[in-house]
Amino acid sequence: MVESALRTANEDQVAKRAWDDMRRKNMMPKLRNLFMTLDTTGDGEVDLEEILNAPSDIKEAMQHIVGLNQLEEVFHLLDYDGSGTVDINEFVEGILRSQGEKPSELFVIMKQGKAILHRLGHLRPSRRSSIEIGCHGDTSP
Repeated sequence: MVESALRTANEDQVAKRAWDDMRRKNMMPKLRNLFMTLDTTGDGEVDLEEILNAPSDIKEAMQHIVGLNQLEEVFHLLDYDGSGTVDINEFVEGILRSQGEKPSELFVIMKQGKAILHRLGHLRPSRRSSIEIGCHGDTSP
């Protein structure tokens, strides 16, 4: 009986994942079109001003999809790296992530953590060099 319940629960999870994947796949073209509508400058990036100046129906759609009332919050959720702009991949990925079971803020924290680790990876060799120079170089005060 317990095994049957566990099997059913597992099958439910697999079905839910399949449903979510299909829904996301169907949503991607719509999100890309939404991004193109927001990108009034045609530079392949959207900034906060473009979102704030979007037609009312577009703004309402974004607020509804993401589940946040403030457009500034929506933008900052999508602009996890703080660059001031969002490209189409950040936009689509961020909106899709906001539809998941995990809170959107968790996604932002994870992305920021990855960006920090990436930057630290680039700093390590130069930091190592300066430490080695300090240890092996001139010892005068």
